[in-house]
Amino acid sequence: MVIWFGETSGHFYAMDASGLHERPTLDALAMPIWQRTNRPRPRGTVAVSAR
Repeated sequence: MVIWFGETSGHFYAMDASGLHERPTLDALAMPIWQRTNRPRPRGTVAVSAR
C-alpha cells in the first residue's frame, strides 16, 4: 500500500489492490485502510453496540 498527500488537491491518497482511495484528511483515509487490513482490535478497547 502506498499513501501520499496531493499538494495541489490538498487531499490524502492511498493505492492498494482494490484501487485508489481519496479522502480530505489523514484520519478519514486511515479508517477504511484499517478496516481493509482486518487487523485485530487494539488491546484495552471495548466494542460498542449500535442502538
